[in-house]
Amino acid sequence: MKENIHKIGKIGYVISVIMKVFLIVALVSTILGAVAVFGMGTADSIWMTKNTGQEITVDLAQLNQSWMEEGFLEIAEGVDISEAADATEGWSVVIDGQEVDSQTVTDYTLTDNILTVLTEDEPTVYSLREVRVVIILAMLEVIITMVGVFFVEKLFKAFRTCESPFEETIISNMKSSTIFLLIWSVLSTTISGAIESILIGQGVSIVVGVDLGYLLIILALIALTYIFKYGAVLQQESDETL
Repeated sequence: MKENIHKIGKIGYVISVIMKVFLIVALVSTILGAVAVFGMGTADSIWMTKNTGQEITVDLAQLNQSWMEEGFLEIAEGVDISEAADATEGWSVVIDGQEVDSQTVTDYTLTDNILTVLTEDEPTVYSLREVRVVIILAMLEVIITMVGVFFVEKLFKAFRTCESPFEETIISNMKSSTIFLLIWSVLSTTISGAIESILIGQGVSIVVGVDLGYLLIILALIALTYIFKYGAVLQQESDETL
């Protein structure tokens, strides 16, 4: 059983080292990117406009019959493009809590029950300032992840040579890893949300939150930490009895 624990420790340690290498490469890349964008000129010297659109194709014959009965097909046949475009004004899409500007119908065709709709998003405008902020936030996320990998690496390193999984070193490293994972999950979610808000043209928006998936993992690690502590107490009592 102890050999299996050592084997898991070795595998986890190797994976941690590989992750550190990739993260170092990512950190160097973001640093070089930061040097480049900060050396281009003033924050308002470069502006970029992004225009995107979609083509939506609907086979009306395959739609739910209730949609037909409610007049979807009749509306598609009876509304000209100018009215269709006006009808889409004011629509909005929400992505991760950020409201995105509405899309506008630019053209549509209806042939043999096949409806094709072309839409166009509101253009998103970026300045060099936003690009710099994204680079800095990406760099922070890489650094935070590297610190997290460092804690996990220490835990697996302890598993490689431990005589018992209930050693104080194991429990201490599990506790440290769990605490940092909680901090990392909050910071990572917040930074990712800020980057997304910039990319969809809403500027920097700070929304603090925790991903539910991360939260479940954290709760599982907290439970394991207490289980290991309890195991250490039982082992100590057994040793004292002997």
